[in-house]
Amino acid sequence: MSQKILRSLVDWKAPLAKLSRGRTLRPLLITSPDCVSSTLCAPFDSAIVDFRDYCSAGREKDLSDYLYSSSHMIALNASKNARIVALTTTQSSNLHAGMVEGLVRSLSKELAGKGGVMNMVNVTKGKGEVGAAEFLAGDGAAFVNGQRVDVEIPDEESREYYEKRGRGKAVVTGAARGIGLQTVKRLKELGFEVYGVDHPAGDFGALEEVGVEGVVKLDVTDEVAGDLIAGAVGGGVNLMVHAAGITRDKTMKRMKRGLWDDVVAVNLLAIQRMDSQMIENGGYNDGARVVGVSSTSGVAGNVGQGNYAASKSGLIGYVEDMNGSHARFTWNNVAPGFINTDMTSNLPLVNEVVTTRVLTPLKTMGEPEDVAGVIGWLGVGGKGVRGQTVRVCGGMLVGR
Repeated sequence: MSQKILRSLVDWKAPLAKLSRGRTLRPLLITSPDCVSSTLCAPFDSAIVDFRDYCSAGREKDLSDYLYSSSHMIALNASKNARIVALTTTQSSNLHAGMVEGLVRSLSKELAGKGGVMNMVNVTKGKGEVGAAEFLAGDGAAFVNGQRVDVEIPDEESREYYEKRGRGKAVVTGAARGIGLQTVKRLKELGFEVYGVDHPAGDFGALEEVGVEGVVKLDVTDEVAGDLIAGAVGGGVNLMVHAAGITRDKTMKRMKRGLWDDVVAVNLLAIQRMDSQMIENGGYNDGARVVGVSSTSGVAGNVGQGNYAASKSGLIGYVEDMNGSHARFTWNNVAPGFINTDMTSNLPLVNEVVTTRVLTPLKTMGEPEDVAGVIGWLGVGGKGVRGQTVRVCGGMLVGR
């Protein structure tokens, strides 16, 4: 197939996610089947459907009826670029949330044809308002589709603590370009004092133009990188974003040991070491949040990326472990799919066509801003979201 034909396929449909950024959405709230016909009877841009009262033993048929009526009306009346969130709980049963999850993953693919997305927020503990649902029902999550996010609703004491904590200092590794650079910009918008970290050989021009509080030039694989960062920023970090990462793609048959070691060292071992040092040297404030950048390759694997997938999947397990052993802090990941960065720009055009037009229901690649928006939410909002890996992939048809 000629490059001209391939390019025409890539340009066949406008990037849907781009069309929906920047809106201020006020989601409709549906809490029972009685609300469905009256609330979802006309075109709408955003809705939260609360199934929590139906997620208990003996309510399977009621939930089934509610699922059908609400999803049918959503399919009929959701506007272009609509944002839908299903709200569930597993505090008494997993069966019911499982039903909703299957529906969400299916309907999200139907809505994607019009640039719409649908996600699910599951409450594992607590009652009350769920900020994650509000975020996913807005335009800050334009490239998050078909995903489940588990949430513990914080008690009043924890909620007050987070509200008083403020923004403070944030550190972003891999900050000179791509997702790291856009994350720096987003965190500046949110009011953080941002320190950008990147390899000394990098181009820091774009980062310096942002007006960061400090630029730290170091190799994250340095044995004392965490200590050097703490010293450079003066400690007191409220948010650490591990955006530094590399690829060295080869099939395992052709993979040299050095290529394997380099990727694991940067993408996983350096993060472990930096976090450990930042905890030991007091670089992290109590309540600090740490966000890693995993990948859909870490979720589902990918041909020729055994080293990359191992490191990014290890990062998924790492944030789960750290939340269990360090209650004073919160770890989460984002897992980008096919994002428009330097890392993906050199891929063959056929890969872009297959990934965006076949594997991604939104029929487009995401932008670094899409990932940065979710990182910003995990750093500022995201109360009760712990040990999660939130995919920012347009609903890519790999993994779960």
